[in-house]
Parts: sequence; C-alpha cells; structure tokens
Amino acid sequence: MAAVTVTARDAAGHTASATVPYTVTGGLRLPGADPGAGNLWVGESRQGGDPSDRENYCGHKVGVFRSYVTAGTIATANATIATAQRDKGKGRYPLCSTKVPGTWQQVADGVNDGWLFFLLDGLGALNWPVGLCLHHEPYDNQGAGNTPASYRAMHKRAKDYVDGKPGNKVAITPILQSSPFSPSVGGNADVTPWFAVDSCHCIGLDGYNHKSFNPANGSQWRTPQQVFEVVPMVLPIGRPVVIAETNVRTDPAQPGRASGWMHDAVTYLKSLGGVYAVSFFDSGTNVNDGGSSWQFDADGPERLDAFKDLILTQSAFL
Repeated sequence: MAAVTVTARDAAGHTASATVPYTVTGGLRLPGADPGAGNLWVGESRQGGDPSDRENYCGHKVGVFRSYVTAGTIATANATIATAQRDKGKGRYPLCSTKVPGTWQQVADGVNDGWLFFLLDGLGALNWPVGLCLHHEPYDNQGAGNTPASYRAMHKRAKDYVDGKPGNKVAITPILQSSPFSPSVGGNADVTPWFAVDSCHCIGLDGYNHKSFNPANGSQWRTPQQVFEVVPMVLPIGRPVVIAETNVRTDPAQPGRASGWMHDAVTYLKSLGGVYAVSFFDSGTNVNDGGSSWQFDADGPERLDAFKDLILTQSAFL
C-alpha cells in the first residue's frame, strides 16, 4: 500500500492536506499494455502530427505519441484510425483525442452511436493498445449538455462498448487540464466528479510549468510536484494515469534548469507508481498563456537534448 499527500485549497484561499492511501497494483496498472510499475512510456505530441524528425534526432522511437482531431465526423474518425495505425507500425503507443459530434450528453445518450462505434471498432481492429479521449481539456467548455456528469457518462458509454468487445485494446482515457484543480495556481475545483472507475480505463491530465522568460507572462516557476499535484488527487479513484501534455520553458539566466525540470518530472511521476506515460507538448501552436513557444528547440537545444536523453535512458517501449 502506497500513500500520497493531497493538498486542497478552498475558495477563501485556505489550504488543507491529508495523506491518502492507494494501491499500486490492479486498477492502477494498464491491462494488456503496461510499461510495468515504476516505468513510463515517454513521448510527445509534435507540431505537424508526426514525431519522425524527433525520433531521427534521438536515434530511437518515442514511447507514446499524442494526436488530435478537432471535429467528430466519420472523416476525422478515419484520420484518428489512420494515425493510430501509423503509430502501431512504428511501435508507439497512440494516445488520441477527438472532439465529438454533439454535446457530451448526446453522446452519452447514444445519439451519436454510429460515429462513436465506427471509431471504436476501427481502433479495436488494429489489435494494438490505443488510448482514446473524447474531448480533452473540457473544463472551459461546460454548459447545457456539457457537465462533469455528462462527460463521465459519455466516456462510460465508450468504455462499456469496448468492454463488450473481447480483445479490443482501446483504453478510454478522459483528459482534463490540471489548473482548475491545482492549489499552487489557485485552483479549488473538485476534480473527482469528472472520473469514475466505471467510466474510464485510464485518467489523463495535462499540466505545464507555465513560467515564461521571453516574453514574460507573469507565471511562476513550479516544481514537478506542484505541476502534477492533481495526480495524487485522482490516484485514489483507482485508475492509472497518463500525463497527456506537459512542458517547461528554457531559462536563459539558468542554463540546465529546464533540462533538470524535465528529468525531475519523469523521476517524480515514476515514483508515484500509478502513472504509465508522459507526453511532452512539442509545438509552437496553441500557446495560450502569453508565453513563448513550447517547441523543444524554439530557444536552443536544451529541451530537445533533455528529451533525447529521456527517450534513451528513461522510457519504456511497447
């Protein structure tokens, strides 16, 4: 039995901590495609949708590749299936995100079963482990038909379908942004209504060290323990965790600081026991915090070289 310390902050800014036990076996490992307790698949999402150039630089494949489509149609379902098939051919773990055709509640109610089951059957036919999220980072998209309960129910419908198909290796993986739930940046929302054991195979979280140096965006430098402080909050739910997006920026005044952060992040996540993958966001697109690019080599080779070292020395592989 392991334990983690969970810190929460209420609306008035008061904090409280508690030690929460959880088990590192059973539900906290990924059935059929697991790197093993204490190990991680390390990888990335790559601007342009293909990590081949980074793999050539590293001299090795990545452990996980994160991909996205921005609509829920048969065409985008085919694109997701094709990307996963490509990643299978390269020996990567595909971690895929798609938007959905209607509200989360409509998907949960079966209104879009034709699209959903087409996607799940297509991914399942690959006979390869695949992670799938239906609408990542949903917190800011709440509204009528889009609630935590409907988000959970939408993923449960997908999970129930997959579980009814023996041999299907798709892992339903809802993915939330961390900041609304993260006390070190003022988050005080409750993360637990978004996930349940019966609604997902895995839990996904995005979390960044948002400090930027050129230009300055006002954010503070945070340790990996702070950036990923939501992970201990969700481990007791009883599902393994994937870090679906993360990154850090290079500090021009302190060479090696970003590299050290990347290595420390992987070490910390391994120590938690229930985390099976971490994907770095290696892109200059969708930089929405007023800071500089997340692309590894946008400001020199430090982050790219750190990523190479992590791939070569810290990553597990399928």
